[in-house]
Amino acid sequence: MTPSGISKLKPEDRKESFIVYVDIREDIRRERLLKRNDVDNVDRRLSADEKDFENFTDFDHRIADPNFVIDGTLKWIKLLD
Repeated sequence: MTPSGISKLKPEDRKESFIVYVDIREDIRRERLLKRNDVDNVDRRLSADEKDFENFTDFDHRIADPNFVIDGTLKWIKLLD
């Protein structure tokens, strides 16, 4: 979900949500996008992401480690429950 999608959540739904922001450096995102051979233009995608996520603060947990393991994050989230 993008920040604009999150902003459309009803306040009561946002309170019941847990937003994880995966904030990975642009060079790593570029490399991953190129490996995917996606139809989407990599430069366009990175530019759109930069604009979409500029000043983004409406999240509950931020992941900035490019080597994160989803299982560890899920275990951490379950501890909060």
